[in-house]
Amino acid sequence: MLNLRKLPYLLAAERTPIVDELLDIVKERDDYIEELEREIRRLKKLPAKPAIKPSTLREKISPPADSKRPGSEKQKKTQTLPIHEVHVVKLPEHQKPVGCTFRGFANFTVQDISIQVVNHLFKCERYQTKDGRVIKALMPEAYRDQHFGPNLRAYILHQYFHQGVTQPLLWQQLKSWGISISKGQINNLIVHNKDVYHNEKEEVFQTGLFLSAYLQVDDTGARHQGHNGFCTYIGNEYFAYFNSNRYKNRLNFIQCLQGKTKEYILDIKAFNYLKLKPLVSDKSRSLLSYWQSTSLRFQCKEKLMSHLQKIGIHDAKLLEWCAEAAAFSHLRQVGLSKDILFLSDEAGQFKLPNMKHALCWVHVERKLRQLIPHYDEQAALLLQKQNQYWQLYQGLAAYKQKPNPESKQKLINQFEIMCQPVDNYPPLNKALARIKKWQHRLLLVLDYPFIPLHNNTGEQDIREYVRRRKISGGTRGELGRMARDTFASLKKTCYKLGVNFWLYLLEKTVNVSNKRLTDFMYQRASKDNEQLSFALSSV
Repeated sequence: MLNLRKLPYLLAAERTPIVDELLDIVKERDDYIEELEREIRRLKKLPAKPAIKPSTLREKISPPADSKRPGSEKQKKTQTLPIHEVHVVKLPEHQKPVGCTFRGFANFTVQDISIQVVNHLFKCERYQTKDGRVIKALMPEAYRDQHFGPNLRAYILHQYFHQGVTQPLLWQQLKSWGISISKGQINNLIVHNKDVYHNEKEEVFQTGLFLSAYLQVDDTGARHQGHNGFCTYIGNEYFAYFNSNRYKNRLNFIQCLQGKTKEYILDIKAFNYLKLKPLVSDKSRSLLSYWQSTSLRFQCKEKLMSHLQKIGIHDAKLLEWCAEAAAFSHLRQVGLSKDILFLSDEAGQFKLPNMKHALCWVHVERKLRQLIPHYDEQAALLLQKQNQYWQLYQGLAAYKQKPNPESKQKLINQFEIMCQPVDNYPPLNKALARIKKWQHRLLLVLDYPFIPLHNNTGEQDIREYVRRRKISGGTRGELGRMARDTFASLKKTCYKLGVNFWLYLLEKTVNVSNKRLTDFMYQRASKDNEQLSFALSSV
C-alpha cells in the first residue's frame, strides 16, 4: 500500500474554523481509505493488519474509589540498604556563623559500584622429604587449577547466560579492564567443566517430576551445528527444563521425560503401546507378540534397532513406533506417575497414552480467530461464539477458586451450547466441531482445579530460549549445546524460586555453600499442601 504523507502538526493559535473543518474531512477520508485497504487485503488473501487489543481473559474489576493505582505507592528505597562507607562532610569554618549551634547531620545515601582488577599471587610452600618426595601446600579450592578467580568466572557466566552479552563483546570489555584473557579461554570458561551445573539441572528435573501434579510442555526452534533443530520445554511454577534435539516427535518427548537415564524395554507395556497404533499390521503384531511374556532391556537405541531388524522388522515407521513403545515402557518403570497431567497446545507429540492431557484455552481460541467472515452476518456469528468462549473461560477461572458440582454441570452445558453449529457458516461449524472434539481435554480443569487454563507460563519461560537463539544463532559443539540448555534451565528455575542467579553462580564457583535448588523446591512445594499431597499419594 502507498504510504501517504501525514498532516503537519498545527498549533492551536494557527487553527481557524475552516482549518478544523478541513481536518475533519481529511479524517473521514483516512478512515474510508483504511476500510478499503482492509477489503483489498481480504480479497487478495493477504495478511491482515494486526489488531492489538487489551486482554479480555479476566473480568475487569474496578478498584475502590479511595485506592491508589498499583505500584504508585512511594517506597523508602534506601532505608534497608547496607552502608559500606560513611563520609562525614564538615562545614568550612569560615561559613559557620558566630554563635551557631550544632544540630547533627543531614543524611544523604548514594549507591555506587567499584570495578577493579585483583591479581592474586599464591606462594605455595614446598618441602622435600628424606626419601626425595616433594610436598606442596594446596591452594584454596576456589582457586585450585584455575588461572581466573571465582568472581571473574561467575561474572563471565552471568554476563553470557543472564545478560545475553556475546563472547566478542565480553572479551573486549575484559580487555579494556586490563584482564589478560583470550577469546578461546572465554569460551572454555563458558562451556567446559560444567558437570556440577549439568548434574544440578537433572536433579531439579527429577525433583520437579516428583513434586508436580501437572507439567506444562512446549517446544521451539533451536539450531545446532548449522542445522535446524528443536528445544523441548517442561516445567511449571517450581522449575524449568530445556532439552534441545535434532527431531520433533513423540520419541524425543519421551526421552526428555526419561531424563539422564535413557533405556528401552520390550515387555507387555511396550506391546500394549503398539496396540494403540491403528496402522500396525497383524503380521507385525505376530512378530512382536513374544513381548507379552518377556522383558528385554537395551541401553541405547542402536542396539534396539539391530534387535528389531534381526526379527524381521524393517519398516521405518514401525521401527520408530517400536522405539517409542520401548522408551515409554522404561519411562513408566522409572517412576513417572500415571496421575501426572500435561498441559500444552494441541501438538500431537505431547499426547501420551493413558495419561491425562489438558489443552491451553488461548491456543484453541486461535481456531476461531483465524476465520475470516465474508459478510456482516458471518462476522456477527463469529463474534457471538468468541464472546461465549471467553465467558466460559471466565466461568472456569471462577470455578477454580471455588469448585462445586452445580457450577461444574452448568459449565459443561455452557460448553455444549457454545459448540452448537450455526447456519450458513461452514468454516465456523468446522472449527466448533474440532473444539467439541477436545471437550474432555479443555474441561479437565473441572476434575483437577489446580491445572492452569492457559500455557502462558510455558510461553514466558521458553521466550528466554528464543532470546538466546536470536542473539547467538546456534551452537557448534556438543558442550555448547549442553551449556545453553543447562543454564537456561537453571536461570529460569532460580527466577521461579526467588533465588538470586548471580549469588547462585557465586556459590557454585566459590563453593561457600552446599545449598541446592532442590531444597528451595521442597520449601516452595510444602506451602502448597494440596499439590504436594497429590504428588506423594501416587508414589
